[in-house]
Amino acid sequence: MGHIRLGTKVPLTVTPESNVTEASRAMVGRQVGAATVVDGDRIVGVVSERDVLKKIVAAGQIGRAHV
Repeated sequence: MGHIRLGTKVPLTVTPESNVTEASRAMVGRQVGAATVVDGDRIVGVVSERDVLKKIVAAGQIGRAHV
């Protein structure tokens, strides 16, 4: 299966081993709201800003980050 490119930017990818902080910083740095999760050459999922927020709230970290 070939890669699909929408627009001119290379899609942001993370691995299943990436943690929430790494994924979040990468998304902020690239100014995107989601990243493709890849394991080798296989797409295994997508992580979004909402996923990151849910993980932070679930871990009880919501009051520690400043807006």
